[in-house]
Amino acid sequence: MLLTIPNILSLLRLGVFLPAAYLAWLDAPEKRVAAAALLLFMAATDVADGYLARHLRQKSEIGRILDPLIDKICVGGMFLVLAFRGRVPWWLVSLVVGRDLLILLAGLVMLGRFRRVTESNWCGKAAVAVFISALIVYLLDLRILLRPALVLSVAAVVVSVSEYGWRFVRILAGKELPPPPVEPQLAGSPSVPAERTI
Repeated sequence: MLLTIPNILSLLRLGVFLPAAYLAWLDAPEKRVAAAALLLFMAATDVADGYLARHLRQKSEIGRILDPLIDKICVGGMFLVLAFRGRVPWWLVSLVVGRDLLILLAGLVMLGRFRRVTESNWCGKAAVAVFISALIVYLLDLRILLRPALVLSVAAVVVSVSEYGWRFVRILAGKELPPPPVEPQLAGSPSVPAERTI
């Protein structure tokens, strides 16, 4: 089902991304502060949709794909805007967007072969948190944090791609089972925590 509360929050995040990207593109100090505030709101909805999916028992295969896909669009899009404005180095944008494209490609392979996508773990979630934090640092031009944000972003790319690639190869080699499909959930049934895709 598409119109569940978690999926609506994911779609809302995509809607908020557009004005955030526009404000960042304007590049005036007050506009960048507003864009950073919208990024914080988007991060809050990202946390909320996962929590509500578990506690309202509204997990779905669509949500398993939609939520991380929107994360990639929002994060990659904001990095591109800031790169065009000269606030983020293009090589960093290439790493972040390249990471997302590799994961999307692997997800398509998994979807075609097993009819499901690989679930996430702390590594993928931490990478998204690092990227959003770095975007806020660059938007607010927090000079003392620019280098740490850069280093952490590169580390997040390397670690998450390595971990995801290792799991992907193991699943294709038959050494690890692909993730089970999301079972239909009824009100009153016990809630089982579910992991999201990277």
